Amino acid sequence: MFEFSLFGFPVRIRPWFWLSCFILGGGLSMRGAAADWIPVLEWILVVLVSILIHELGHALLGRRFGGHAVIELHAFGGTTFLQGQLYTRPQNIVVSLAGPAFSIGLAVISFLAWNYSPPISPVLDEIFKTSLYVNTWWTVFNLLPVMPMDGGQVMRDLLGPSRFRIACWIGAATAIAAGCFMAVSGNYFAAVMLGFFAWFNYKGTVHSGGVSR
Repeated sequence: MFEFSLFGFPVRIRPWFWLSCFILGGGLSMRGAAADWIPVLEWILVVLVSILIHELGHALLGRRFGGHAVIELHAFGGTTFLQGQLYTRPQNIVVSLAGPAFSIGLAVISFLAWNYSPPISPVLDEIFKTSLYVNTWWTVFNLLPVMPMDGGQVMRDLLGPSRFRIACWIGAATAIAAGCFMAVSGNYFAAVMLGFFAWFNYKGTVHSGGVSR
């Protein structure tokens, strides 16, 4: 496991993160030529930076409200573990939305750089284009009302503790529907992830509890 500190936050990157990035970036279809590595490495770089910035949004707002954050990158993306502070529901919502807000900010920067910066190299052009795609569509996906994704976190806090099981049922149903759509569309990685989240939410209907961002 690779560990370092970013803006005072401990960051852990698990080996499964690199493997999932490699697979999603088309690494399994490479034929061994050196040129095949360029788009795969571009993808890994964009995903690494994008997820770190997203999780930094959670961590910075969590610290603003008095908590301590640890960032972890894993096979399904990233998680920010907040410790040492009990947040109010409005603060929880703000912290949950901070990650998507940072991602959308990066998407805007990528759009401007891709369309309006002077031509420097095809590699940078492709990096900006990929960053725009990742930070736009992954943010939309992340805002689905499915825990532990950010949209599910917001829904949970809007409904309140007394309606936690309702939030879990909504999350499970949404995950199943979205997972079926992803499977039909050929996005099997997202389908598997949503299947796992459907089970996660279903378990929450039986055992109440909290989740990390």
